[in-house]
Amino acid sequence: MRERSARIVGSPDVRFDAKVDRLGPIAANRPDLGRCWLWLAGLTRSGYGTFRLSASEQRRAHRYAWERVNGAVPDGLELDHFACDRRDCCNPAHVRPVTHQENMARGAHARKTHCPAGHPYDEFNTLVTNGRRNCKTCRADWQRRYRARINSPTTHPGSRRVNT
Repeated sequence: MRERSARIVGSPDVRFDAKVDRLGPIAANRPDLGRCWLWLAGLTRSGYGTFRLSASEQRRAHRYAWERVNGAVPDGLELDHFACDRRDCCNPAHVRPVTHQENMARGAHARKTHCPAGHPYDEFNTLVTNGRRNCKTCRADWQRRYRARINSPTTHPGSRRVNT
């Protein structure tokens, strides 16, 4: 069985450009910023392109492309695909540095209008704790079931309630 060689040939820029299709779809949110640059090589499980700079260093493709044009991403910020919402896009014009909180607020979870049980996320039914939305209806249902279990006459020994 042959071992895979860790040898990487060619400059990073030339190798990177060979793995990009610059004729992707027009950016959905910002068509004025042009086409997506689709990453044709390896993707992470979550769909981001990965690029090996050297045998020991790897980066996300969109981050490498942005850093080629703009320099390092400022400390405390991450790149947000604001123009196209495509994880496999590495067009540096389609990403911008934002805080993690801003990235999450604009992401897929923020666009959800209902909890997994189907209750609406609205001003009356939503509790926000540590930046996360929770459904008040589901929480009340869980508390009702929990109290019924704790106060049940068949509560097992060692529980909080003692049956007399």
